[in-house]
Amino acid sequence: MIGACKPTWQLPDRDTQPQLFGDSAGPFTVGDRAIFRCSCQEVQATSDELVGLSRKDGKPIKVSENIALLAPIRVADSVCEIQVTSYVPTDHQLSDYQLVVGEQKIDFEPFRIEFVSVLDPNQPSPTPYPPYGGISLDWPLIVWWLIGGLTFLMATLLGFWLRRLRKKKRTRLRKEKLLTSRKPRDEMAFQVRNIIRQIDFSEKVPDLNTRISAEVIHFFIREFEIPIDEQLTSASLRQLRKALKNATNSADLLNEAKIIIKEVRNLKRSQNVAQEAARDFLKRAMRFAENIVEAKKK
Repeated sequence: MIGACKPTWQLPDRDTQPQLFGDSAGPFTVGDRAIFRCSCQEVQATSDELVGLSRKDGKPIKVSENIALLAPIRVADSVCEIQVTSYVPTDHQLSDYQLVVGEQKIDFEPFRIEFVSVLDPNQPSPTPYPPYGGISLDWPLIVWWLIGGLTFLMATLLGFWLRRLRKKKRTRLRKEKLLTSRKPRDEMAFQVRNIIRQIDFSEKVPDLNTRISAEVIHFFIREFEIPIDEQLTSASLRQLRKALKNATNSADLLNEAKIIIKEVRNLKRSQNVAQEAARDFLKRAMRFAENIVEAKKK
């Protein structure tokens, strides 16, 4: 056993140079790494030898002693360094310990090291909330299944209702933008005559299919608030059937409407359309508009 050595302590994050504290070190914050450095001329160690901290009586260091040895750092030129820390607040007196370098055991003078908490000591210690217990199922399981099914059904119906409400609002906004001083049938007749006139006097009318489909779509929106371009044909026919519930020839008109809507969808998908076919479709759509408006009045 070699004579006592005066230790020094250092925090790498605070200062790159060793700090001398006399016979005490700290306070450090819990979790800080303190470097223990012991220098004795009698120590002859190489970098291959292990450095440790042990009790003088040979007993192992207990966890309850709150001092944890992290790792050896360096053994060279009679200087031994190790890292120690504490994970709980403690004021520890290092009087019963010795430094172990290989087979050498080095006593050092009594030394005090303090680790303090990062929490404010003036603040009360936080108390964790206990976990919430399980829900008591006093009713039979089948009742809970029924409640869950009814809740899901009501949520689904509410979703469909809100979707229809938004759709109606959007269609009414489109109708407000499309309204003119003319009635829907008269506005369609005016636009159809302009398109037919261009077909008769021009070899090629630009965007003919787009203009034709737009006029038919606009008529359905202005007259019935039915967006045939935003929904299935079956949905459009259901709405049209409600509007024509008092018409005597509603079945014929619905069949004609189905053909008109189908042709509009084909026009929107096609790139070009023959001008003669376009003229015939416009005349047919115009007759349909006149017939359906007259049937609606009855």
